[in-house]
Amino acid sequence: MLRCTLTATFLISAGIASAQDTTMLVLDASGSMWGQIDGEHKITIAQQVVGDVLSTIEIGGDLGMIAYGHNRKGDCSDIELLVPPGPVSTTADDIAARVQAMNPKGKTPLSAAVEQAASLLQSEENPATVVLVTDGLETCNADPCTVARRLEASGVDFTAHVVGFGLSKEQGAQVACLADETGGAYLSAGNADELRAALSQTVTQPAEEVKAPPPPKQRPPKNLQINVQLTADDPPLKEGEIARLDLRFLPADGGQERRFGGLPSQSQSAEPGSYVLRALYQGGTAEMPVVVDEVEMTHATLVLNAGRADIEPILFTTEFELPKGSVSWQVEDVRTNNRYDIFEPSYRQVLGEGTYEIQAVVDRNPKSSPPPLTVEITPGETWQDEVVVPNGRLRVTPVDPAGNPLPESFVRYFVETRTEDGSRGDIRASKAGARDPVYPLPGAYTLRIEDWGI
Repeated sequence: MLRCTLTATFLISAGIASAQDTTMLVLDASGSMWGQIDGEHKITIAQQVVGDVLSTIEIGGDLGMIAYGHNRKGDCSDIELLVPPGPVSTTADDIAARVQAMNPKGKTPLSAAVEQAASLLQSEENPATVVLVTDGLETCNADPCTVARRLEASGVDFTAHVVGFGLSKEQGAQVACLADETGGAYLSAGNADELRAALSQTVTQPAEEVKAPPPPKQRPPKNLQINVQLTADDPPLKEGEIARLDLRFLPADGGQERRFGGLPSQSQSAEPGSYVLRALYQGGTAEMPVVVDEVEMTHATLVLNAGRADIEPILFTTEFELPKGSVSWQVEDVRTNNRYDIFEPSYRQVLGEGTYEIQAVVDRNPKSSPPPLTVEITPGETWQDEVVVPNGRLRVTPVDPAGNPLPESFVRYFVETRTEDGSRGDIRASKAGARDPVYPLPGAYTLRIEDWGI
């Protein structure tokens, strides 16, 4: 059994300001109207609000009222036309007085009351509008949605609006069909002010101008979009354009920090509130305040004020190709002496503003690689450069005094700088075994071979 607590229904024509339109108020005076909102009985709130609205109404159409549940307990036929439709100037005070005298008692024959109002309107040649104000659901074994569809199909020229007074979202959905099926609007009222606003809108505006408020927005699964940019004038960075990015999300009140990883563009889910978004990256940090909304997508665009370095390795000779993975990059921040390695064939990375020493390392051997480049990074700018890397090969084939090749596992050789006095110089490369080549820089060297198989 459906349970309906308060229903006030107004039949308002499609143009209330016009003298040809009719308005019928159907008021639910069932026992549930003794329920309270903000410590005050709902019937008391309704009496005050209806009186206020009718005392200020300025329309020229006809106005009447139907009520139900106000005479007898447990009687689904307790429906009464209290004020027949007539000019507002003569019926408004009468309706207000009737509402003030209401003593809620009975059930809520919501559907039958709407049908009776429609039947009264059939004798009218002018269009009319129904405004239904209810604090509950049908309690007399009827379906308001079916009634609305039947009335709409019958050709009765009216529009029904529904104002849910203290209804939950789920309850409102069960009576909103009265409005949906007849081209009206459902409006929710949770207190006296909202009830007054809803009645003022539906009673004093033409029906075609009454608009239901948009449904409450739901929080999207991902409600925080983060984009990281070099500067305010640059587009968001893409994955792979910045190394060692560490995004952190800190509640402004000092709660637990979240780490979002290193993707410069990402969507996350966050509770509403105030936060600080912080980025740590090679050579710099940046942060910004973020206020996450309850239901709207929050866009956080974090500007690094950083630049780029774009360094291309050029092979010393075109006769040989370096094996894949032979070139890496050693980067040192001159200010902090922080150092890290990048294992990519070319160096294309985002860096914070400042000075860096960047070295192309061949075969993971800095001593046999070109000296570092000094790179100055400016926000929004790209430092472009080239560095020549050695790829001339030195391959050793050791033999014994008789000219027989020695087993590779017995041999270790060293490439050393040459000294004038013949002493050992700096070791630039060394290998255990003679199979793999080395790639020393161009120059004069001493090759020293040790046989470890003896």
